[in-house]
Amino acid sequence: MLKLNIPNSEDWKTDTNNNMINCFRELMSENNEYQDDALVGIFWYDPAIDDLFGVYAVDVSDVNFYKSDTFNCEVKTCKQLHYAIWQKECNKGRDKRFQTMDYTKYPCGRVFQLTDGSFIVCVGKWIKDYPSCKDLILIEFQLPKDNTEFVIDSHWDLGHGWSDKKI
Repeated sequence: MLKLNIPNSEDWKTDTNNNMINCFRELMSENNEYQDDALVGIFWYDPAIDDLFGVYAVDVSDVNFYKSDTFNCEVKTCKQLHYAIWQKECNKGRDKRFQTMDYTKYPCGRVFQLTDGSFIVCVGKWIKDYPSCKDLILIEFQLPKDNTEFVIDSHWDLGHGWSDKKI
């Protein structure tokens, strides 16, 4: 493994003759245009503090479309499942919410992108009780408000999941 001697932060501000610094600056500059790209993925919502948690999001350009029988078209979303992310976070032990209940007891959802560039956020009936969560999701996943539809589906209702797995 190549060990880089990265200069301290003051050098980053002033030294432009260092090729390594210039390389990092170039990389950051090229990535700057992607900072506002929409994301797809999964999340949970904590109504006690009106905030999302356990967010797993990926840039839409990093995911391939796949055929969805449910939507009868091709869609993009992350491959990770709620129960797998919940287990990982539970094992880390940093956030007590992951250790107090199974993964289906908090409101959750998934963000998809369709081939026409629009987005669908699948949620349970819980969204009717917490409409402010919609804005949190739009902001977190950088979704266009006028091109995103929230769809209620029983899979994302409290207590539901793809399997009987309880974490």
